[in-house]
Amino acid sequence: MGRFRLGLFTALTLTLAGRAGAAEITRVASRGEPGRPFELHVTLRWDRLQEQAQITREVPTAPTADNPAGGVTDGDEMRYTRSLNTVVPRVALGVTEDVEIHFEWPYVLGDDRMWRYGSGPQPVSPPTIDTNTVTANGTPCDPTVNGGVCPLFPVAPDTTVYHGGRAGDLKAGVAWGIFNDQKDPTKPFWLVGLDVTFPTAARYDPISGRDFTSALWVSPHSVPGNPAPVGEKVWKWDLQTALSRRMGPMDPYVKAHLTVMSKSSGT
Repeated sequence: MGRFRLGLFTALTLTLAGRAGAAEITRVASRGEPGRPFELHVTLRWDRLQEQAQITREVPTAPTADNPAGGVTDGDEMRYTRSLNTVVPRVALGVTEDVEIHFEWPYVLGDDRMWRYGSGPQPVSPPTIDTNTVTANGTPCDPTVNGGVCPLFPVAPDTTVYHGGRAGDLKAGVAWGIFNDQKDPTKPFWLVGLDVTFPTAARYDPISGRDFTSALWVSPHSVPGNPAPVGEKVWKWDLQTALSRRMGPMDPYVKAHLTVMSKSSGT
């Protein structure tokens, strides 16, 4: 399965302080410095995530002179697309020199996930989704309904499950600028931080509300007017570090992070 991701963001920033010198990713609100007794950063960011995936399945090929028994190739079974648009307000408050606390609470405008049948060089025909005879629970399909065939979810000609129109998970964290290249030009700006994502958003359960009397298991959120919740009810701890160094008009940076997740009582 191949996958392609594209992420974009824009930001509008209101800073109650002097001009920031570090890269945006290593900018830290500060407090108690000469000329900077108090610093508050308020930003509004738009995030867009685009995912595309091809789902393949092995299918037999016709016999040839070189291979009388035939062969196996990857057939184009399905295509998957996800479009996520989120508005993210962020507030960062300096608590001491080069140390801040910050909060983010995104609002998910839309998180739409679409499936359609493949149409590549080797499309799977008939699609195995349509010829499935076992339910998601591992039991045989009802032989009295649709000839004993029950697709795991509807696809043809394409199906979209809509999410959004509500707040996402609250995130809070702390960041510390260990080195500051404005104060010591011999060193880069070095930031370390920890963010905690709280499972505040309503949980999305893919099975909830589906019509099990139908052979298609249609989701109630397959219509735009009934978007699904967006929460996973998972705690996330994100430890991160970043380095930046101004070089004339440029400020290149590098960032690494580690995210640890754990279940909550509502996972």
